Amino acid sequence: RIEEALASLSENHRAILLLREVEGLSYEDLAKVLGIRKGTVMSRLFHARLKMQNKLREYLGEEAPSKDDDKGEGE
Repeated sequence: RIEEALASLSENHRAILLLREVEGLSYEDLAKVLGIRKGTVMSRLFHARLKMQNKLREYLGEEAPSKDDDKGEGE
């Protein structure tokens, strides 16, 4: 399912997500390698992660935890 979710991303989003999360490049290195500004790196990563999250939630359906699941625990 992860491969399918990655394949659903645009080339720009897929590349930046893999370079950051798999290769471990810093934002500065991503900007240099891709020839874009650091702000653009941050924006693309945000949108790539959001799209991946949404796609994986589609695959998981009801099983996917919501962002509010951990609120209030441990207090």
